[in-house]
Amino acid sequence: MKTIGILAFRKPAFDSYASIDQIVEAGEKKGFNMVRLYQEYLTFRKNGHSIEVLHDGHPLGQIDAIIARPNITEEPTLNTYTPELLAEAGYLIVNNLSNLSRTKNKLDQHATFYKHDIPTPKWGIARTADGAIKLAEQIGWPIIIKTSFGTHGKGVFYAENSETLQPIVDYIHIRDHAPVIIEEFVQEANRQDYRAYVVGGQVIAAMERHARPGDIRANASLGGQATKAELTEDEINLSIKVAEIFKLDIAGVDFVRTSQGPQVLEVNANPGFQELQKVTEIDIAGALIDFAASKIK
Repeated sequence: MKTIGILAFRKPAFDSYASIDQIVEAGEKKGFNMVRLYQEYLTFRKNGHSIEVLHDGHPLGQIDAIIARPNITEEPTLNTYTPELLAEAGYLIVNNLSNLSRTKNKLDQHATFYKHDIPTPKWGIARTADGAIKLAEQIGWPIIIKTSFGTHGKGVFYAENSETLQPIVDYIHIRDHAPVIIEEFVQEANRQDYRAYVVGGQVIAAMERHARPGDIRANASLGGQATKAELTEDEINLSIKVAEIFKLDIAGVDFVRTSQGPQVLEVNANPGFQELQKVTEIDIAGALIDFAASKIK
């Protein structure tokens, strides 16, 4: 029997953020021995010319493939060593996060989108409230403010004028001493966005998400409503291209539809799929297991 591991980057109490239970259940139904791995329980030791890996004090042993689910919200560079050292120790990592810092840091994401000519809403980066206000005036009100790190819609704010923008930026700067992203609020998107779920270079499912009344964030975890979506060829190709740029086997690509074509909002290396699985009736967890199994030699 082949063994597949699921690597979570946070404590077991946060398993729901990475859909660990669903993936384990799907793997067991397909006849695999499933192992849960937690970054905080992993230790690594250089042993001569090899890396020795322990999990909760015991040798990790034979695992045929490990699916990485980076359910983290903090500075990503503190976590990149884990998949890298597991790979160096000879383990096959699905979604090998060599670009984890770019994937989890929205500042790096925007710079990468620009470098690769990925269409996005207008955006800028500022460290002060004055700088953010000047950017907003150039981009045009209303605007979206994004922090460097965040998931499930957290760290995303909406401002219609400088009076609402300034205290938001001041608070983020005091709390994090970090720059903020000022992004165009795409009016024609009508508070809707799309999530394309990419696995192994293919879009296997997609949904349209609608923000609840009084909010601009369409995340299902915040009360947004989702429906199954049919994507255009351009949207499919763009989603696959974004996943390839970030070297992700598994990716959630979020975008809005505009009269100029799709515009990417962000890419997620740990995309949730409960709502997507529900509205599309596609077995996403099973697809992740199938893809991992296809990589086992």
